[in-house]
Amino acid sequence: MFQIHKNKILLYNKTTFMLQKQKPKKTQTKDTLDEIEIFRITPICDRLYETASYTRKTGEIPNERYFTTHEPRFVGKFIKHCQIGSGNGAIHYDIFEKDGQRIRVDYSYDGTTCYREYIPLVHTGSFVVKPGETITLDFQDSYEPKPTCCIIM
Repeated sequence: MFQIHKNKILLYNKTTFMLQKQKPKKTQTKDTLDEIEIFRITPICDRLYETASYTRKTGEIPNERYFTTHEPRFVGKFIKHCQIGSGNGAIHYDIFEKDGQRIRVDYSYDGTTCYREYIPLVHTGSFVVKPGETITLDFQDSYEPKPTCCIIM
């Protein structure tokens, strides 16, 4: 069960999503141009992602934060992770599907490959929500995490 209140979608577990697309966080310091925060995460099957290599890292483990001055590239839905070889000489890459084509994203040797989950807005119609008004929407699919896929060659 979902509710829309003002400009927010309220989920049954009290999680809130904004109705409008949020712009990526950008920071600016005197040493750098605009930066976008990205994350070193393991993709989850059937979710959409953008990728970029980080250009700056701050903090120490476990509080590291990663930033890039590159524009993230939309790569589509995550299909699987592949590994060729083992140890220091292993090659890792992820396979994504976008517009019916397979896209391969190679992991960099120095570990700068990062992802950011992409959550598209789906417009099925238009309506106006007045301040303080609550409406209820029923969605067929719930947004539950799915197990990650791993294939080792």
